[in-house]
Amino acid sequence: MKFVCLLALFGAALAAPNKKLFPTTGKEWTPDSLVNPEELGDFFEGDIMLPLPKMDKNGLLDEKYRWPNGVVSYDFSSQFSDSQKANVRGSMDEYESMTNGCITFVERTDESDYVHFTQDDNQGCYSYVGKVGGSQTINYPQWCLDRHGSTLHEMLHALGFYHEQSRFDRDDYVTIMWENIESGMQKTRFRIKVVSEFIS
Repeated sequence: MKFVCLLALFGAALAAPNKKLFPTTGKEWTPDSLVNPEELGDFFEGDIMLPLPKMDKNGLLDEKYRWPNGVVSYDFSSQFSDSQKANVRGSMDEYESMTNGCITFVERTDESDYVHFTQDDNQGCYSYVGKVGGSQTINYPQWCLDRHGSTLHEMLHALGFYHEQSRFDRDDYVTIMWENIESGMQKTRFRIKVVSEFIS
């Protein structure tokens, strides 16, 4: 009888999802987690603030959502340490290098349209897509700042890009095996539908 009780207890322990490996919030995320922290927010696809502007392919169509001359002004909330600012600035430098200077980031002086970096640990990593006008937030809680890929990822949204798995033509190139996506994570795998107004 003791063996049966021990076996039942062992089985129950295995049945519960491991919060360390499969967190459901950003605060539960660790470097050992099997999900990306940017997938854990309560936003569209985990990390995109709405409203969604018009898009074509994987990027924005309307020029009003583009940063003029590829120049993105930014500032930091007071929560960022100098080393955290340097970490984010390193991601900016990487984009500038990868685009041969077509994209540049400049510290804000008096620009009316700019990215404001925040560090709200009660929210997930998130960004708007493209330039939305005025102050627009990119939020980097600590668990996003710890991952270079996450800082790059959110900046790419602000530059006007959606997730690749959401491209309207995604199904022409890949097959999503929905049965292999963990229950509850399907929300990060939507496909943007094409409507005629997206095409110029």
